[in-house]
Amino acid sequence: MNERKRFILQVIIAILISLTFLVFAINFLIMQKITEGLIALVITIILVIALITWLRKRYREIKAGIPQKDEREMKIISLAGLRSFLISIYWLLAISWYSDLGVEKFNLPQFRDISQAVSFGILGMAVFFGLSWLWYKRKENL
Repeated sequence: MNERKRFILQVIIAILISLTFLVFAINFLIMQKITEGLIALVITIILVIALITWLRKRYREIKAGIPQKDEREMKIISLAGLRSFLISIYWLLAISWYSDLGVEKFNLPQFRDISQAVSFGILGMAVFFGLSWLWYKRKENL
């Protein structure tokens, strides 16, 4: 896929994500949940501003002929994926330990249901990948 088609796809995805948050905000406001609606609206506005800034930067890079992914970026993503995968295994083991021993022996609060534990697992994996990516992005000798 060439850079121009990829950019158009990114614009479409950005618009769909923004519209999704806007629909949530409108639904909250219709249901008379003003606080939740305003929070969703503020998140939508921040998201739109961030996406417009990112898309403008990306468009300028395409016009200048700068590739979206170079060799260094691919290496950073590979190393970050490897590191976050290894950390995620221990994270999932910790969640498993917490749901079994932590609740029984230490009287810690238990998960509401299995989906809450899975959500914490996925959120942790995303955070670990982001932190690993930032770590390798700042390293100079890759």
